Amino acid sequence: MKIIFNQIPTGPQFYQEEPGWTKHKEPSFNIYILIGSAMGLLLAMIVTFLFLTYLRDEMLAAKKTAPVNHGLVFLTLCGVFIVHELAHIISYPDRGLSSQSSFVILPRKMCMAAVFIGRLSKRRYMICLLAPIFVITVPLLIYCLVTFNFYAFVAAIANLAGAGPDIFGVILIARRIPSGAIVQNYQYDTYYKMEASF
Repeated sequence: MKIIFNQIPTGPQFYQEEPGWTKHKEPSFNIYILIGSAMGLLLAMIVTFLFLTYLRDEMLAAKKTAPVNHGLVFLTLCGVFIVHELAHIISYPDRGLSSQSSFVILPRKMCMAAVFIGRLSKRRYMICLLAPIFVITVPLLIYCLVTFNFYAFVAAIANLAGAGPDIFGVILIARRIPSGAIVQNYQYDTYYKMEASF
């Protein structure tokens, strides 16, 4: 795994050199993030509403027992952003340890990203996109159902909200990329190719 600052690794010029690649039809990057973020916030609000409806007493009791520490909330949110990207990376081939996996830090955009420049099957690509939900949100929400913890709940909801673009991406891929295709990213674009031998 590489740690890269200020740029998205591109990998080889595969699309220009090999026949058969098709550009995945998806919105521009800004529209993609806008729609995905809206989806994530909506899902986070729905889950929060359900918890407030069915676990209101437990949540109020937890708040009285341990008052909210805003500094700890901030640290929790920072930790979630990092672990979210690491969850993507460990879902890549070789558990993210290959030279094709990168942890990208973009200070000017105040964000981080997990990038894999190799080829993945359509199914594996979708699993990689959803990995943070299954690694972070689902276990923490299950834990909160058993023993409510405010900070675990904040982490679960923040991660779910942040996973909105990933969920949107999976929906687009499931609908627009045929089964059996291989997928590869080049900068902010996604390409696919039918290759039965993959």
